[in-house]
Amino acid sequence: MLKDDNASVRAHVLTILKCWLHVLFLQVTVEECVDALSETQWDIHAAIKLVKLGQLLSAALADRQACKRALMSSQWNVDDAAAYLLSQQQQKADV
Repeated sequence: MLKDDNASVRAHVLTILKCWLHVLFLQVTVEECVDALSETQWDIHAAIKLVKLGQLLSAALADRQACKRALMSSQWNVDDAAAYLLSQQQQKADV
C-alpha cells in the first residue's frame, strides 16, 4: 500500500510541476520549482510569487521591495512589472 501512496504523491507533484511550468511559460527549471516549493513549505501560490520575484530581481531594475510592489500592483505579471520599473527608471533619467 505504501508504494501506491508514494506513486500517487509523486504523480500529484509532477502534475503540479507541469502546471506550474506552464504558468511560468517554461522560464524556470524543475529544480527551481522544487526549491521554491521547498522554501515556501509547498505553498504553490507563494512559490510561484517567489520565482516571479526572483525573475524580476535578476533583471536588476530595482531593489527587492520595489520589485515586490511592482509585481503586486500588476497582479504578479512579470512583464508588466518590468515595464513599470523601466518606465520609473526612464522618468528618473529624464529629470
